[in-house]
Amino acid sequence: SSLTVLGRVIYSLANPKNKIRPPFRESKLTRMLTNVFTHGAKTTLVVCCAMGQDDVAETNSSLEFAKQAMNVKVREVKNEEVDYYALAMQLQAQIDAQTEAAQKEVVDKSALVELAKE
Repeated sequence: SSLTVLGRVIYSLANPKNKIRPPFRESKLTRMLTNVFTHGAKTTLVVCCAMGQDDVAETNSSLEFAKQAMNVKVREVKNEEVDYYALAMQLQAQIDAQTEAAQKEVVDKSALVELAKE
């Protein structure tokens, strides 16, 4: 059951045009592997192939699964630290600049009104 759900997760991730949400919550295996598929972890897939005539169908399905898994594109997510103090200072500087510009505009308008009265 877990391997079937894993196959469905791989299928939905390999075919993003289908817009099917990956069923990560349907088995314990896929819940454990959620971060692997969604956060850019390095992964390795080992496919075992049997050489016997009786195992050809199983080998083919294993190779098809591996081919599908290779089509999964995982985006890398960087963990960045935010310097909140620097961000606050930058935002305060923007606010100060806007306030200064608004005050100059008010002063300019009042000067025009006084000139118009004269």
